[in-house]
Amino acid sequence: MEELINRVRSAEKKGLFGAKKLFTYGNIISEVELAGIETELGSKIPDEIRLLIIELGEGSINDLRIHGKDGIHPFDDECGEVDGFITFASDEMGIYYAYSPHSDDPNKIYYVCHDSAGYCVVADDAEEFLAGFVNRGFSIVDYVADLDLIEI
Repeated sequence: MEELINRVRSAEKKGLFGAKKLFTYGNIISEVELAGIETELGSKIPDEIRLLIIELGEGSINDLRIHGKDGIHPFDDECGEVDGFITFASDEMGIYYAYSPHSDDPNKIYYVCHDSAGYCVVADDAEEFLAGFVNRGFSIVDYVADLDLIEI
């Protein structure tokens, strides 16, 4: 996981005037702040997602945005089957990436789409999620292009 995080941190795009870092940092989230978020959520954030949030903080790389402390929140009961899923990232189209703290495997990462009102498992854990993103040239849109959604 740490190697993937380092690849995100060091990713560059070569341009006419030299290389530019792809990852744009926002606010860093401390362990104390993350513990406070967990208290508000009433559940522990899975370890790999915690690592991703702590190591990268709020920020974006191409079309993937890692949420800051104001963006980590549960879906409510108006969201049907994804009620209680907790979002930690989104893409440029407003699609959310979340985990379900009350499922049999809270490490699974879900793709939650509002346009076609559906969801599906996109990765078994945060490491697989990040690897899929990195291995597709830092394009979350390419990573999720062919998913079969469960309608909500």
